[in-house]
Amino acid sequence: MKNLALTFIGFLIFSCSTQTVSVDYDRNQDFSQLKDFRYEFVEKSMSELDINRIQNAINQELGTKGMAFNENSAVKIKIVPEEYISETRDSNVGIGVGGGNYGFGTSVGMSIPINSEKLNQQYLVSIFNAENQLVWDGRLDIQMPANASPSTVDANVLKGVQKLFRKYPPVK
Repeated sequence: MKNLALTFIGFLIFSCSTQTVSVDYDRNQDFSQLKDFRYEFVEKSMSELDINRIQNAINQELGTKGMAFNENSAVKIKIVPEEYISETRDSNVGIGVGGGNYGFGTSVGMSIPINSEKLNQQYLVSIFNAENQLVWDGRLDIQMPANASPSTVDANVLKGVQKLFRKYPPVK
């Protein structure tokens, strides 16, 4: 019973987060030639912890696809991260009381707005080949509760990176 409750709680946590991805790539690139990579960040508007999360998730996912991190690689993965907090007011809880007889009725209702802060993380991930040509471009948007635990953030970033690289390397 405890496992069922934990599974339900985990489902609720992940259902409160979303990941959206979009990908584009050079149809002329032979992706089997890309065996290793290094990182380049455009700006560090995120914490070092978040940067490490995305790097670890990419290392893990590309490692399963035959690519490895190499600090001296000519192939680079350029990451442009962005993070912000947004507040949503689109949820309401309604309370109503009513009664009636023979087609006549009365009711009283009220609505309580629910405000929630969301942590929004966006990553533009670009892969450049050894000739410094853009060959693959992906965008990952992650939204989760602003007060999410570090393990929840880890899990969401990993899940998002898995979605981002699901069809990598592209098939001709």
